[in-house]
This record gives sequence, structure tokens and C-alpha cells, in this order.
Amino acid sequence: MFHGSIRFLVPLLAGAMLALPCLSQAAPVRPQVDANGAHAVSEEAQVYRTAKSGVVTVETDFGHGTGFVFDKRGLVLTNQHVTNGTDWIALRFGRGLRVPASVVCEDKEADVAVVCFNPEAVKTFSVLDLADAHSGVLAVEGERVLAIGNPLHQDTVLTTGIVSKLENGVIISNVNINHGSSGGPLLNLSGKVIGITTFGDFTAQGGPGISGIVAIGKAERAMAEANTKISSMTLPSSGLLPDISMVPVPPAALTEAAERSIKPETMKVAGFEGEIITPFVLASQRGELEREAAKKKGRRPSTGRGVDPSRFWEQYVGTVDQPVVTVMVSPQIGETSGSKRRGFWGAFGGGLLGVAIITKKSFEFKSEFAAMQLYRGDTLVEPVRRSRVAYEISVDNSAVKMKDKSYRGVYQYDPSAFDPSQPLQIRVFKASDPSKYSVVKLDKKVQQRIWDEFAAYRAACDSASPSVSSGAP
Repeated sequence: MFHGSIRFLVPLLAGAMLALPCLSQAAPVRPQVDANGAHAVSEEAQVYRTAKSGVVTVETDFGHGTGFVFDKRGLVLTNQHVTNGTDWIALRFGRGLRVPASVVCEDKEADVAVVCFNPEAVKTFSVLDLADAHSGVLAVEGERVLAIGNPLHQDTVLTTGIVSKLENGVIISNVNINHGSSGGPLLNLSGKVIGITTFGDFTAQGGPGISGIVAIGKAERAMAEANTKISSMTLPSSGLLPDISMVPVPPAALTEAAERSIKPETMKVAGFEGEIITPFVLASQRGELEREAAKKKGRRPSTGRGVDPSRFWEQYVGTVDQPVVTVMVSPQIGETSGSKRRGFWGAFGGGLLGVAIITKKSFEFKSEFAAMQLYRGDTLVEPVRRSRVAYEISVDNSAVKMKDKSYRGVYQYDPSAFDPSQPLQIRVFKASDPSKYSVVKLDKKVQQRIWDEFAAYRAACDSASPSVSSGAP
């Protein structure tokens, strides 16, 4: 829309820079200092330092959001749309510190939920102070505020802004709220929580847009219910859940994998088909894509680590160099019974008439994923990440029709689970009958190949400090 104007402005700007040479040189960057020359920390930074250890990642079957501790008994506030429909929940206080959790109560109308954890599982955490929604003004337009959230694959990210507008029970702000930050705290400069960050209204052009925050007063009903329930509840276990190691897969190992053809290991179980994917499979796929692109465009293949070729992978799973083995189980696709009948009668009629009759085929998902378990011998292995991801196909042409939605499972495990000293089996549960499961035993050769792929990573762990190797904070 403004391309012509921009081309017109370029020479004018260049002339201005020549006429004013002092503007073409960036001023030296100096840290903020107080009157005594000491480094001065902003009010936002001070609030963030105090509050961040009370902000958690809320992990569910469907992804993750953010939450914050508001009661020392282990009560956490988040959005109801974060916990809605999940059968499993965990809280992550930082790398290496994941704990089991339970949903205490949900208020769908206010989009507020309360989750609990066992405080004995976490040595230190902050309890955030809530603003009193009934005493004075909760916030005013133009007031500086900050949000803390866990967007994408980041932990405790700080964004700042102002209160842009106040509605009935809702705060509108230009503070940046990204996917995964829903349920986090909006704080004023006194360090009090004035709202629960809920959504980002992004612009069509990709700008930051504005954000909607549920005012903290809307959470009172859920908090009162949780306060009544918590005294009679059995808290979740105080044991820690495994987390992704902080030692990445060595870049040299990924570069070497990118030069080879490494395919995912495949498996089949009643109604499903699965793939076992490692960082080396992803690196190999990336290398193949880069070589194909180089052939078509006359470019040299990149020798760097490049970009993950799958947006799905980055959105739901994580970065390529994470030391994890991912088991992805997807529902099988099959022809519908009605389509098979049409095909049969079409073939029968064609035989009588001596003319081929082609019928349009319809397909559907044959099952829906509910959950998965990995066993080493008789021991259940907890995943470091798990997700139940919507899987939708919509196609309709002259030959094929399929419009159906199901769910696939994406579970990630620490590579140590694939130690070949014990056999592995995977149990897959269908949504149609979650009490039953189908079993697939992993081939010993497959298990050994996966184990061997991580040899360089294990060597890197051996040379790292114990706290880093285990992912401890």
C-alpha cells in the first residue's frame, strides 16, 4: 500500500543523513544508573524478580498455558480454557522442576480455573499478592503494567505495556500476550496481580495488537470454592516428574545426520500407526530438503543447522536439538463402509454392462487417540512432554472425499528410556474405550539403533556438570 511512498522517501532520508552526520552515528549505549553511578533497575524489573518464581507452566493433554501461585498451600490460578477437558495436568516451575498437579475447580463463565500441587515438592516459590478488587480503583488507563508468561518453548517471559482500556471485568492492554501465556499474571508496579492474561487480539498484518485480561475480581468465585475444597483434598504426589535435559544434542552430530538418510522407525497397533522420531531424523529430513532446494535453485546446500522443516514440529514438540525421542501415534485412515458398498455395486453393475463405473471414495479416521504408556519391562516410564493434538483432514475432489477430525498423540521421552538392556512396549488407549489398550512391543534392533544414535549426546552428558545433565535449575 505504501511501497511508492517508501521509494520516494529513500533519497530524502539519505540526503538528510548526509546533511546531519551526527544522526548517522548511534549514541553510545549506557546502562541505567542512579545518582551515585550505580546500576539502576527499573520498577518492572524489580517486580519481575520477585514474582517470577511463582509463575508456572501449566501442562495438559492439549498443550500448555501459564499459571501463578496465589496460596502457599499450593493453589495456582490459570484460565479455564487451559485446563478444559484435560485428563492429565502438571506444573513446571523451571527446567528440571516439574511436578504433578490436579484441577481443583473451574469457572467456565469467568474463564478461571484453580489447580493445586504439593508444596513439599518445590523448595522455594513465590506466592503472588492479589490486588483487592473491592477497595478503590483496580487500575486506570495509562497505568504501566507487566505480564509474565510461558509462550511457545520459553519460560517466564516478561512483557510490559500500559492499561489501554477498562471494561466490565476485563482489562484491555497493549502488553504482549503470545500463545502459551494464557493464565499468567498481569501485575502493577506495586507487584500486585490485577488480572489473568487471557488472549491476544493480533492484527491481520502480524502486529502485536492488544490483549484481553480477566480482572482479578472475576476469580473470587473459583478461589472461594478452592479454599473450601483444598482442606479435604488429597494433594498430588510430592515426587518430581522427569524433564528435558539441559544438555543439547551436539551440533556436530546433527550436522553429520543431515548428510545421511535416516528414516523414522514405524510401528502399527490396532487402529493406529506410529513413528518414532529422533533429532537425527529431523536433521536428516532438513538436509534432504536443503539439497533438493539447492538442485532446483542452483544454490549450495547450507552447512549450518538450518531451520526445522516442519511447523507442526516446532509448534507442538520443540526445537531440533532437544535430546528427546518422540513417539507420535496417529489414527489410521480407512474407506467408509458406505463407500465400500458403492464401490462393490459399481463394480457389479459395470460387470453386467461391460462398462467401467468409477465411484467416488469416502474415507474416515478409524480411531481416536486417548493416551499412551511406555514400559521398560514392568516399569512405567514418564514422558518429559506429552500432548494430544487435533488431527483434521478436509479434502473433496472428483475421486476422494474426507472430512473428519480425530486426535493424535505426541509423547516425548528421555533417550535413557531406550537403553537396550530391557525390552520396551507401548500401550495405546482409544478414546472409544479408555479402559482398554493395544500393545506393540518394540523390536530390539530398533531400540538398539535409537540408543546408538545418541552416543555423542551421552558423551556430552558425561562431560557436563550433574545439575546441567539432569536439567535441574
